[in-house]
Amino acid sequence: MLFLDEMPNHEEYKVMLNFYYATGLPYGIPDHQRYNDIFRTRAYLRADLGLSRDLFVKHKNKFFDSGNIALEIFNLMGVNNIINHQWIEDVNGRQYGIPTYLTGRRINLRMTLSF
Repeated sequence: MLFLDEMPNHEEYKVMLNFYYATGLPYGIPDHQRYNDIFRTRAYLRADLGLSRDLFVKHKNKFFDSGNIALEIFNLMGVNNIINHQWIEDVNGRQYGIPTYLTGRRINLRMTLSF
């Protein structure tokens, strides 16, 4: 789900909210037998927030055509989402799935100038 909006009476300010949700998928030992996929991953949940301001909206700049500055917060809730499992085998032949986690919360400051 994606929400984009501008601030009333201040069209240079914009807000973006992005939500992701996915149910858990089945997985199992990598033997290409679908019926062996008896485990299920946790649900994937993520929210992103972006705040931006357009530069040079009311006053034209002689060097730049346009520009903006944005603050983005990815994975706002800091959920440890799992992307897959790496399988390892012990000396007795038992296999264990070790989860691979996606990145946690990230903050990004971005400035864009076009000329």
